[in-house]
Amino acid sequence: METPPKRLLSIDLLRGVCALGVAIYHLASWLDLAHLYNLGLYGVYAFFVISGASMTLAYDGRFARGYSIPKFLALRYARLAPLYVAICVYVVLVALVTGQLDHELLGKAALNVTFLFAFANPGDTSIVVGGWSLGIEFVFYLLFPLLIALSRQRWYPALAAGLVVLQIVFVNLLLSGSTDFVESWSRYTQFGSFAGYFAVGVWIGRRRLATANRRVHERVAAGVAILAATPLLFAHGASSVDSLTGLRGTLIAVCTLLLVASVAEIDLRGGAARAAEVLGDVSYPVYLLHPVVFALMRSRRVLGGFADVHPIMFAAVVLATSLAVAVVVHRRIETPLVQRLRAAVG
Repeated sequence: METPPKRLLSIDLLRGVCALGVAIYHLASWLDLAHLYNLGLYGVYAFFVISGASMTLAYDGRFARGYSIPKFLALRYARLAPLYVAICVYVVLVALVTGQLDHELLGKAALNVTFLFAFANPGDTSIVVGGWSLGIEFVFYLLFPLLIALSRQRWYPALAAGLVVLQIVFVNLLLSGSTDFVESWSRYTQFGSFAGYFAVGVWIGRRRLATANRRVHERVAAGVAILAATPLLFAHGASSVDSLTGLRGTLIAVCTLLLVASVAEIDLRGGAARAAEVLGDVSYPVYLLHPVVFALMRSRRVLGGFADVHPIMFAAVVLATSLAVAVVVHRRIETPLVQRLRAAVG
């Protein structure tokens, strides 16, 4: 019988594509080129689905054999912390140099490096661009041992679907009629707004484990993935709220789930597999580093002027530089540090 994969490169590829999508959203918005809300919003939400699926593939067998939950949480912290803590230190140093460092920022920094900000309105307390999602992710890590146990039950798909429905209802009730997404940001960035994504991700991983020899035909899966990706790429709302609520928001949320589920049915080989592995590896540093690269390049006199005259080319240079820096950081800094922390955990 075929052994189910520990790492599914197709969703690693999707993870990398989503990280690039979030970066493109940010760069286009910061340079006032366009507001590609779906890329920025649902690109992050796809991370939650992918995380649930990939962790189920990696840890289901281990938990079935009595794997230690504290060890699991320590290893997940070791995976996220090195680069995230480095970015937090950078933010504090910049604030110190610019005279903006105060007790409030130091308090938030302490919450960030310990990931306790996950329980203190991460949308408000994160000091890193996009860091709020990592706080939500850490809450899902705490819930994961329970969800993976529940996912072995026949009724789990109904539970996951119910969480998706509750999530959609919650988001619509919270944002409906709102004209300013910023005002609702703190209340919106709670794990309940995204629980359905992670729960369905666990189901996707469980399904892949259970149906290794009888999956959907890969060409059919690829066709479904293209159909699901189309609204994400082209059905942008006039605002963030428009992209999250109503029929449009429900459709795109479902398409996000369908996209990950269909991509999980595809096995990559050859060059595509190698590219997927690289993109999957650098997705996390690309996600965290592109705002830093943008800020540093934008602050340079020559590059800043170039950005004003040729914003599209400047965005392309920032994106390429972010990718290159991410590869170096992942291979030379992040991986060795994570390996040492994992060895220390045991």
